[in-house]
Amino acid sequence: MQVFDVPILVLGGVNNIAMSHTLQSLLKQPGLVKDNVYVAYSVMFGDDYKPFIELFGFKRIEIKPISKYARKLKILSM
Repeated sequence: MQVFDVPILVLGGVNNIAMSHTLQSLLKQPGLVKDNVYVAYSVMFGDDYKPFIELFGFKRIEIKPISKYARKLKILSM
């Protein structure tokens, strides 16, 4: 297995600008195989991340948050 055959997992947080920069940096890597890049993100932020992931041509993984965690995030973001 060559280095470029190794899957890459990117975990999205609450900052979509940082995610955009991360995905742009990945695209600049020589020999990158887009089909091996997976971007995981919470469904709570799906609307923010889907356009970036589709634009860069990476694969998406939607993660459903644990209900208690989701409630805490909603309270903190208010």
